[in-house]
Amino acid sequence: MYNKKLLVYRLEILFVAFLIIGYASYIILDLVKEKENLIASSQYEIKGVQTLPYIKELFIQTQKLRGIEASYKAGDASLHSLLQQQILIVQNSLQTTKTILQKTDFQGTFPLFLAIEKELQKNMQHAFVKQEKSFQKYSDIVSDEISLIVKIGDMSKLILDPDLDIYYLVDLMLHKLPLVVEAVGQIRGFGSMILTQKKESTQEQIHLAILLGRIKDNTLLIQNGLSSAYTFNKNLEVSIKPIFQQYLEVVDTFDAEVMDLFQNYYNKSPKSFFHDGTEVINKAILLYNKSDEYLIKLLQLRIDEMISQRNRVIGKGIVFLAILLFLFYMAYGYLYKNFLILEAEKKRQRILDELEKTNDSLIHALTYDQLTNIYNRSFLIEMLRESDKDTVLMLINIKAFKEINDIYGNEFGDKVLIAFTNYLKQFFEHIPHTTLFRVGGDEFAVLIQNISSFQVMLIGSSLEGSIREKNFIINDIRFNFSILVAVSAIAPLLENADLALKMAKKDPHKKVVEYKEELSIKKEWQKNIEVINIVKLALQEDRIVPYFQGIVNLQTMKIEKYEVLARLILPSGEVLSPYVFLERVSKTDYYYDITEVMLQKTFQMAKEYKDINFSLNFSMKDITNKYVLSTLFSLFEANKEIAKRIDIELLETEFIDINNNDEISHFIQKVHSYGSKVLIDDFGTGYSNFSYLSDLDIDIIKIDASIIKEIVSNQRKLHILQTIYEFSQGLGILNVAEYVETKEIALLLKEIGIRYAQGYFFSKPLPKPLSYTDVTL
Repeated sequence: MYNKKLLVYRLEILFVAFLIIGYASYIILDLVKEKENLIASSQYEIKGVQTLPYIKELFIQTQKLRGIEASYKAGDASLHSLLQQQILIVQNSLQTTKTILQKTDFQGTFPLFLAIEKELQKNMQHAFVKQEKSFQKYSDIVSDEISLIVKIGDMSKLILDPDLDIYYLVDLMLHKLPLVVEAVGQIRGFGSMILTQKKESTQEQIHLAILLGRIKDNTLLIQNGLSSAYTFNKNLEVSIKPIFQQYLEVVDTFDAEVMDLFQNYYNKSPKSFFHDGTEVINKAILLYNKSDEYLIKLLQLRIDEMISQRNRVIGKGIVFLAILLFLFYMAYGYLYKNFLILEAEKKRQRILDELEKTNDSLIHALTYDQLTNIYNRSFLIEMLRESDKDTVLMLINIKAFKEINDIYGNEFGDKVLIAFTNYLKQFFEHIPHTTLFRVGGDEFAVLIQNISSFQVMLIGSSLEGSIREKNFIINDIRFNFSILVAVSAIAPLLENADLALKMAKKDPHKKVVEYKEELSIKKEWQKNIEVINIVKLALQEDRIVPYFQGIVNLQTMKIEKYEVLARLILPSGEVLSPYVFLERVSKTDYYYDITEVMLQKTFQMAKEYKDINFSLNFSMKDITNKYVLSTLFSLFEANKEIAKRIDIELLETEFIDINNNDEISHFIQKVHSYGSKVLIDDFGTGYSNFSYLSDLDIDIIKIDASIIKEIVSNQRKLHILQTIYEFSQGLGILNVAEYVETKEIALLLKEIGIRYAQGYFFSKPLPKPLSYTDVTL
């Protein structure tokens, strides 16, 4: 009890350790994510800083265009060429800026840029035509360009940057310097016009004074902002202050020039004044460029620092987690060892308890059928080992149970088995010393003691009759079925009863069968095994050979082809007909081996006898075997000329029973593609179905011996022959009469019009084709 409490206590510690590791991982990932966000934000700011110079350049060139155009329209015709050049510069700047904005993440500014472009293009179209308020229109455009600069700074989050040095540089670039440049540009333009026209008005003096005041105010704000930034970043003072001093000097000089303009406008040169204004703008641009350069440097330094911090966080986090994991591993090893000891003891006790509880259920599972809950085959075998002489076994098979499953489904079939089991229980409940078993999918057994086989046969007959008249209702479906019953009182009971049941399945008239020694079922099995071994050895020793029986054209009296027939040569030299061995091996793979041997040897013979046609027998088993088909069509493909002389004979009864005309049609079509013909063998046996002849592309039908051998003495058989002949003639199908053994039969066939005949009268099956072709009647 103490150990268990100690283990629980340690598991609680382990749980806390897991929580700590999880929380530590969360904190580390959160810190990494924070650094990643700062890196992404700074990279976005850099994109904004890198985009601003293109807008600034457009802004400066627009300013310059406004000044040159104003002077030109004021009367300075010498600026015509310069104005043309400046228009081209502005157009190039527009195109460059447009391309840059389309490639950046600041496409939200694109509508404003398009409006600026539209107005600029419109103004430049009238650059050489005097129009009112053209200067003001340019000023509006410049104002929009300043707004565009501010908007990019806003979208890239530059305006919100928390670092003071970056904040003041951004303020200088986005707000103060653009306003100074705009004011200088307006003064430059107005001053040049005044000096060109040699007159001024009070209104113009006031406007120039306002603009000059704007320059001074913004310059002072720049100076104060930079002083604050210097305090925060000493390196900034080293880089920016010298350039700012140059800027202050040209601003002071330009200020004096503007003040002097009011007194001596008639003595000053417009070009000199325009040049002084341009000098201020150039210094402002220099200050802007240096600020832009330094701003990118600061942002990149911040990104590098954030990356370094992020990597440090990751590194320290990994070390921290590794230490925690190591501690966890050490604790886990100690706790796991104790846990295993405790669990092993618990498991041992639990197994003992479960073994005791499940012993009965294990015995039940080993001896009972899971579906019907009656004894299974294994338990029947155990009981048979202990049975006495007065024990009789009855096997019961549900006929065509597979069709029930196929039609209604397996679940329905299971319900049928359960219902049948319940019926058997009721039927046998009043018969003493009986035990029920389910020994297969659709087979049941009843073991009855202290009884004679005769009495069991009577019981079996009664059961078969009652089942035949019984209507079962499953899922509201009423139906009945029949059973087969096999009885055995001769040991081994199960094997002998199974043999009797197999015999009953072959005879549709037998419903209840008793195994007796005189049935010779075991002898039949032994014979099957003996024949199969003979065939196996014959295949190994190449003693499966083709024999050839001529087929005569009754019109020309010549042998036109030979049917290839399989023969087995015994070591003694005796020749066995396929009727002796083929049926017995039909359910083994040796059957297909015989077909392949016959195919190969027929083609070899066809190569030797180049003027003779052959026909080879194929069963439905051959047609549905992919390996046999592969051999056939591989030989056809490799020997296309010979293939035209190899015809295929199909046994009528096989494919009628299978009812798979699609597969047969495909096979016939492929055979025809090589120029071969297809024959129906043994036509007229059983219940021939004439309709399939219209569905299948058959070339020749071979009329069965059961009809041909009696046409001389039996008018009904003769009438059937004539009917087959007329029917096939109407379909354009030729006939071969089999089993022609007398001259009278041959003459009558010729009289009716049958084209071909085959039989011992003309030729027995021979190891090789005859050396002659002519025959006589």
